[in-house]
Amino acid sequence: EASSYLRQRRLSDDGLESQQQQFEQEELTGGDGVIEVWAGNLDQGKFAVVLFNRVAEAHSITAKWENLGIPSGLAMKARDVWLHKAIGTFAGNYTTVVEPHGVVAIELEPAFLE
Repeated sequence: EASSYLRQRRLSDDGLESQQQQFEQEELTGGDGVIEVWAGNLDQGKFAVVLFNRVAEAHSITAKWENLGIPSGLAMKARDVWLHKAIGTFAGNYTTVVEPHGVVAIELEPAFLE
């Protein structure tokens, strides 16, 4: 399992920053290239999740709670970091279609936190 440090990278204009946060990487094979899921802990039980599609066709990519260290039955609110909008509440995983050579960044937080 590969890991990397992201240092002082701003993921969006709304203040979601990662300063020396450790992000875990999961590589999945996808067509003629690689699909990657990166995830890291943020403050207050939140997680940053980044889905990379490095292939030349759109792919459905899933971030599984069990791979993030989140109990699989826990409901998590998801927010699109770049679109600045809530995208729903999910239990067990989050799946979305990522465009060719595209990236999706979300922030997860337990649904019981208000």
